[in-house]
Amino acid sequence: MSPKRSTLFGFAFALLLASAVPLLVLSTARPALDVRVKPWQLPTGKLFPGHAMGQVFRYPAEELSRIEVLFVHQGEDILQGLRMNLRADGPAGEVLRTVEIEPPATGNDAHFLAFEFPTIEAAKDRQFHFEVSGTDETKVTNWSLWTSWRGRSAAALPWGNRLVGPEEATVEMKCLRDNLSAVALAVDGLNVPAGACRLEIRQVGTEEVLREGLLHHDSPIAGGYAVFSFEPLERSRWLDLEYRFELQEDARVLSSDRGISTISLHGAAPETEWLLGMTRGAQLVPHRDLIFRASGETSATEQLTILFERLAWPKLLAAWLLSWIASGLLLTFFLRELRPDQSEPTI
Repeated sequence: MSPKRSTLFGFAFALLLASAVPLLVLSTARPALDVRVKPWQLPTGKLFPGHAMGQVFRYPAEELSRIEVLFVHQGEDILQGLRMNLRADGPAGEVLRTVEIEPPATGNDAHFLAFEFPTIEAAKDRQFHFEVSGTDETKVTNWSLWTSWRGRSAAALPWGNRLVGPEEATVEMKCLRDNLSAVALAVDGLNVPAGACRLEIRQVGTEEVLREGLLHHDSPIAGGYAVFSFEPLERSRWLDLEYRFELQEDARVLSSDRGISTISLHGAAPETEWLLGMTRGAQLVPHRDLIFRASGETSATEQLTILFERLAWPKLLAAWLLSWIASGLLLTFFLRELRPDQSEPTI
């Protein structure tokens, strides 16, 4: 085979292989809406009767028939059933679907649980709200959901192995980023409806209150993070800050040898095009979303659209072109190396 033919054949075969990549991508089902935050840091705590947790969202595809929510099972108790109500619009909207599941025993690792229901058609661009509660309305469940913060986390003290009272709920931290917007406090038990829960932030060595953080909901918390949010402290980087929490007398706060368990959260972002906020009870809490996936039957065109939105089509096209060119050059090199020597033997 001549060098020219080797080059043409190599690039043609590489084009065939590169063209198969989009087909493989389209053959793999992807959720139309997916909160893809890592690492998972903020469990909400157990579900209390009358205090369902939920999410408002706008859906980007035509059909909706499945919602998967990230949970973690807490403790060694018998697994309890879970109920999801899917509503139109928001927390006060019409109930469209109700699903009850009995989760399987899968240990205490975080994993997604699926709620499947008859397909809602013409769902594209509609606003929905789902809320999750226990099927037994007289008991606290041993399931905890997970939330994502619309920003970034920074300084953190680990989930503790001992309990302290509210009088010890103070810690000093060096702030590692600007725009400090919230502080998450790990609690074994916090009866939020019983009274005010708030956070005061001071610079170490001063008494001036720089920010006051509030929970923005009236739901009790057990085995999760209480997130106190406030107006961003713009120039917070490298400041030595003191967090003073004001809690009820029976509050049980988690602590380790390094101090009470906290996470500093930065960059309080507004709602996005599709994610419109998490709810606790009937209240919308700011700058947070549940970690969940929503999906239904999607066409190849919709799958391609989802892929382009998540990866950005210029980057995808550039990666495809580079893979084709690199594969073509490599194949051409091997074809030329394998070409039999056409020179006359010497005598």
